[in-house]
Amino acid sequence: MIKVVAGSNSNKVSISLLVGGWTGSRFFSFLVGDSQNRTIFSKTISWAVEKYKFDGVDLDWEYPNFQGLGCNALIKDDSKIFLAFKRIWSKHSPV
Repeated sequence: MIKVVAGSNSNKVSISLLVGGWTGSRFFSFLVGDSQNRTIFSKTISWAVEKYKFDGVDLDWEYPNFQGLGCNALIKDDSKIFLAFKRIWSKHSPV
């Protein structure tokens, strides 16, 4: 992955880490559902960004508080919880 990112950057192409998406949002509620999980998730994303030298991060939760794909785990306050995660992420984010 480091070589892919470096090769892309040498050709003036940015590479971002994508987390989630239509089929990848199933466990977002769990990943950001409590303070400890939010911190661990944030630090894990930061670690991956630093290790692989990504230029950015795309957090694509489809959708907070809604069954996008139909199998997403939900927590009643997903939208508020996601905002709490974003506050923690802003402290840890290397990009």
